[in-house]
Amino acid sequence: MYDIIARLIARMERNFARLSPAQLAQLQPDWCCNENADLFRERWKKILSSFKSDDSVVYDPAKAGELYDSLKYDALHNRCFLERIFMSSEDLERELLSDPDQQTSESEYPPDPLFSQQDVRTLYYKAKQLFDFVTRNEYGIEPEQRRKIGIQASVPLLRQLIQDLQAVRNESQARTCFYFTKKSHIYTLLNLVFLSNMPTMASYDKVGELDYLTHIIFEVYERKPDADADVQREYSVRIGFSPGANCFHVLDINIDDTHALKVLPRKNFTHHIPLESAISMLQRLVEDDCVTEK
Repeated sequence: MYDIIARLIARMERNFARLSPAQLAQLQPDWCCNENADLFRERWKKILSSFKSDDSVVYDPAKAGELYDSLKYDALHNRCFLERIFMSSEDLERELLSDPDQQTSESEYPPDPLFSQQDVRTLYYKAKQLFDFVTRNEYGIEPEQRRKIGIQASVPLLRQLIQDLQAVRNESQARTCFYFTKKSHIYTLLNLVFLSNMPTMASYDKVGELDYLTHIIFEVYERKPDADADVQREYSVRIGFSPGANCFHVLDINIDDTHALKVLPRKNFTHHIPLESAISMLQRLVEDDCVTEK
């Protein structure tokens, strides 16, 4: 990865040295988020300095997140500049001298071509693989580690969740509760759901990156077998999950003026589970926390 970054930075520096301010502006006329070409340059030079190829320096896994976030940010907000500034100087000059009218499609809104800068593409997928591995393992590698970290981080949220599930069962009216929390708490809560022995429809390894607006939904369903019979109502819970505004192939999607990703639709994370069983499984995790405190 370091070699790819160094090669890209070298090309970028040559292009900045050879192009005039007017030509740089031609690469991407409009910038968002108060950024410009110089800030783009400084940010990428900082990334290179973070990936020093020195065996005496201990590698900081957090740098994978910085690299991946920067690539994803530029793919969304600076797609034109990201694809062009890392070209070889000869290819970039040929593109700047080409007739833009010959590149215009007859369609009013032609689809974006696939991202053509292969070094950036390779770097993006390598960075994503490393980011997914590092981020997931920040909250524990072995199941026992994930359990301990999950209990330390998410037991207050878990206790409130159990309390609200019990309240829904005891109330006669429908009820909705919203919890807003950090991504780290969502990771640890998901880990606890897996470790609670609930029968899930997806394996732990299938949970990838959690992005903005990630959400977990605990839906409680009420069922009375016979409306006229004097029998106790039955309750079940089903967990839904969405990884938020996420896209694996962010380099190749069409980007509109909003520069935004759509929130992925929610999928069922479990089948219907008897409510008492689900509460009991979650309650055991809280009881484990009490034993640990003692």
